[in-house]
Amino acid sequence: MREWLDGLPTPLKIAVAYLAFVAFGTFLLWLPVSSHAGLSVSEAAFTATSAVTVTGLSVIDVGAELTFAGEFVLLLLIQFGGVGLITLTVFVLSALGMTVGVERLTLMHSEIGAGKRTRILKLITRIVKIVMVGQALCAAILAWLWIPEMGWRDGLWMAVFHAVSAFNHAGFDLFGNSLKDFATDPFVLLTVSITFVLSSLGFIVYADLRHGWRWARLNLHTRLMLVGTAVLIVVPVALFILLERDNPQTLGQTASGLEMFGLAFFQSVTPRTAGFAAVDTASLEDATTWMTMILMTIGGGTGSTAGGIKVTTIIVLLLAAVAYFRQTRHIRIFRTSVDRRQVHKAMTLGIIAGLVMCVTTFVLLATQTTDMIDTMFEATSALGTVGLSRGITGDLDQTGRTTVMILMFLGRLGPLTLGYLIASQRPPLTRYPNGEIHLG
Repeated sequence: MREWLDGLPTPLKIAVAYLAFVAFGTFLLWLPVSSHAGLSVSEAAFTATSAVTVTGLSVIDVGAELTFAGEFVLLLLIQFGGVGLITLTVFVLSALGMTVGVERLTLMHSEIGAGKRTRILKLITRIVKIVMVGQALCAAILAWLWIPEMGWRDGLWMAVFHAVSAFNHAGFDLFGNSLKDFATDPFVLLTVSITFVLSSLGFIVYADLRHGWRWARLNLHTRLMLVGTAVLIVVPVALFILLERDNPQTLGQTASGLEMFGLAFFQSVTPRTAGFAAVDTASLEDATTWMTMILMTIGGGTGSTAGGIKVTTIIVLLLAAVAYFRQTRHIRIFRTSVDRRQVHKAMTLGIIAGLVMCVTTFVLLATQTTDMIDTMFEATSALGTVGLSRGITGDLDQTGRTTVMILMFLGRLGPLTLGYLIASQRPPLTRYPNGEIHLG
């Protein structure tokens, strides 16, 4: 077994690690102690897959069907899945003074997208610190808001669980209806939404920001993430208010400007793979639904707990299109050139994500009796590891569940695997003459 694992390429080792953890999580959730009435193997497997891939789609009511032991297992699956199995493994080995070999550093390099392997151990330490501080702050604020209403035991546990779920972009909740009960509570919504917005920037951004906020000293990735994140907040919030202000099931239920802003801000940033919902997603206007699907596809930042094809991927694709129309050979932004290999990687990510979406959506439409827009929304949510749904997750048969599980797994590991394969490519030894192809 050890020899077989050693012979696998790095991407497959990561996939095997996640599969093993999904299997272990499935077993723990399937145990009678984890649920009140017992979960089937299918339900346990779907829930474990969704937790490890930090998606949030669920075929059960987590808060009603799981015991405290089951909720605690789910919390651990979310934490390990969000921060990364390899990240935590290397951190623990390093903390215990054990040798961290080149192989584990290679796995880390592939998983979090770090630039130089020699700096990975320092980055891991910062990652764990950021995770602990971010989740502790969110839990403290939520506990302050919920303990007076729920009591110390329930209020504190609810605060901790939802802080971990929010920071890791998991979208799991214990209320049974996500955060719909807090649709008009801007303090809860803003606390949770700011938590997953900050965690979506990526650990590499925070490692760069520790040197200071001077714009000229920030690397290109950090600058693109900060600008891209700002645009992806301001524009969707404005559009959400414009499109939903007269919808009585969304913004129409708010009674003040602060409530409207809090709900609009929350619903505009949660599609970028957070997965929580403060309104019924099926009640959104068609234009808002389409915007939500676009945001789910984009996701967050590289090296973060968010999914999607990533903000920088979209920016690079847009820059490549602008450069083509301007007939320039080099892609430039902020007085910096973008490596053409990054452009090729972005194009590959976009194309593969589109192909996977087309194939799996076709399978779902061919095997399920669900509406087309609901099916497309579900597939986009699963591939982007978002967790939002228009209410069809529980109606999926075994074929549908398996398809969605595959989508969640690909959405979590696909970009990591593809990034490693592209980064490890060797230049060809043979070159062939160029041929002419007519396009457009």
